Parts: sequence; C-alpha cells; structure tokens
Amino acid sequence: MVGWQEVRRFSAGPGATNVPVKIRADLELRARRERRTVLWGSSGRRGRSGWEACAFAGRSGDGPLRLFLDFELRTPLCGAEQEDGGYAALDAHGARIGTIRSVPGRLGHAWRIEQPGFAAIEGRNRWSPSGGRLGRSARELLPGTLVEAVLSTAAGPGASAAGPESPFPPRTLVWLAGDQEVMRSQGHRLATISADRLDRRLAFLAVLLEARYR
Repeated sequence: MVGWQEVRRFSAGPGATNVPVKIRADLELRARRERRTVLWGSSGRRGRSGWEACAFAGRSGDGPLRLFLDFELRTPLCGAEQEDGGYAALDAHGARIGTIRSVPGRLGHAWRIEQPGFAAIEGRNRWSPSGGRLGRSARELLPGTLVEAVLSTAAGPGASAAGPESPFPPRTLVWLAGDQEVMRSQGHRLATISADRLDRRLAFLAVLLEARYR
C-alpha cells in the first residue's frame, strides 16, 4: 500500500476509472462481495502508474464516513461526523483535525475545508465566477463543458447528477486557498493535490463527502 501521507492523486472505486483495470480488478471484486470501498492513491503527479490501495471504507449509505488502513476495517485512519454547519473531521483517535462544510452557491453547493493554522480552502465549480483567476464566463465555455456543468448541478443540494451509477461525468471542483490552487477533483473519480500542506485525510473526506452529497 502507498502511505496515505504521500498521496498526490487519489480515486475511489468502483468508479476509479483512472486506475488501470489490471491493478484494481482483483481487489475490487473482493470489495464488491464484502461491501467495501477502496481508495486508490498514487504519489506521482502524472501518469497512470504507481496506483495502490491507500485506505478502505465500509459502504454505510448516509451514515458517518469512516476510513481505515486495512481491508478488514480494524485500523482507523480518519472519519467525519455531522455537526451543526458541517462535518467534524477526526483522526484515528477521535481528535478533531479540521472541519468540512457545504456552502450553498448559485452554481450548486460549494465546499470548504478548514484546516487549523491555514487559510480556508474553497472548492467551487471550475467555471464559477467566484473561482477567482480560474473562473470563466459562460460564453467562453465549450458546449461540452457547459453541458457537464449544467448536468452536475441540476439535481440540487443533497442529490447527485453524476454519482457512481450515473452516465454523466462529475463536475470539476477547483479547491482554492485565496488565489492558490490546492486541489482539483472530479467527484470521487479523480482528485489531484497540488499543495503539500493539505492534510491528506481532510482531502479524502472532503472529496468523498462532496461526491456523496452534492
């Protein structure tokens, strides 16, 4: 397994299509039988090599999100518990490591990661006007990009138009701390971390919560 602290790119099955089939086939077959979700990680910035399992979760529907270091779910890594205004992100011992919030916006819910000691990280649609230097006006969008963006927000808060069973691609979120891009994610299918200071556990939880509840 790749160490979770070293992960720069990650993807969660069964929609982890960025991970080569020959790497994930056997473990995902077992995961389906035993109702597990595999979180795949890579320490590389590019390419399709170097993918290994880095965490596991039981499929608990709308219940608390918990990640473990072993397939048997015996060694906890982190978790998220709902509280007023968001989710408390907890380490393996139950101590708070940050907060994850869902923030209503004009283009669907945005998400915020609050990591102690650092500026808040805002995850917004890549074409949102509030996306800072990465925002684009509608007339600049290619038709395919516009369709993707509309479909991904049509379901509204609490629903997903691009979940694991959907034929539509998930929306792309750009996660910014001020003007600095910290991470970019496409639902649970692929997330790329570009800032070392981001606690990987917060990244895992935020992306999985966004994919579950957008």
